[in-house]
Amino acid sequence: MTDNKRPPEPEFLRVWREIRLLTNAVPKCCHTCEHYTHDGICNLAGVRPPDDFVSYGSAECPDFSDEVPF
Repeated sequence: MTDNKRPPEPEFLRVWREIRLLTNAVPKCCHTCEHYTHDGICNLAGVRPPDDFVSYGSAECPDFSDEVPF
């Protein structure tokens, strides 16, 4: 049974967040998608994506949208 929290962000994303001011490239994964909630739910699909998809498979998601910067 899983808790109601997002899985931890992958290391590559933590590194990217640290250097975010130096680049405009956004890693395409659930963690940077505006549809991914703090509870780990995809608002568009209405479900919690599997942990492996959240970090790696979501790069292929056709509904990805950059997180809002404000």
